[in-house]
Amino acid sequence: TKALQMGRDTKFTASESAEAMNYMALAGWDTKDRLKGVGGVMDLAAASGEDLASVSDIVTDNLTAFGMKAKDSTHFADVLAQTSSKANTDVRGLGEAFKYAAPVAGALGYTVEDTSVAIGLMSNAG
Repeated sequence: TKALQMGRDTKFTASESAEAMNYMALAGWDTKDRLKGVGGVMDLAAASGEDLASVSDIVTDNLTAFGMKAKDSTHFADVLAQTSSKANTDVRGLGEAFKYAAPVAGALGYTVEDTSVAIGLMSNAG
């Protein structure tokens, strides 16, 4: 029912919303987590122009690497949005870099902010 509501109340269709929530379920988020986390994911997808399912996949895959929870998804999305607006990269590029960097950075105690800055600087350098 949340996907139907999102289809009515946002720019995303109910199908797109359901697909995004499917990625959240695959990441182990329960219904409560999905409802808490979907707002940040939707905001990032809308701001970046990326599709909702891809952004959901990026956020859900990488939160855990930094020891973050579903409730932190809005903050995580804000960090990615800020980085993509200030560096020579986009959300999709950040997601690709996070695939490799996030598990190592998180294990070493680096934050999503630290890692985003580093990726942004490397992106600016080509």
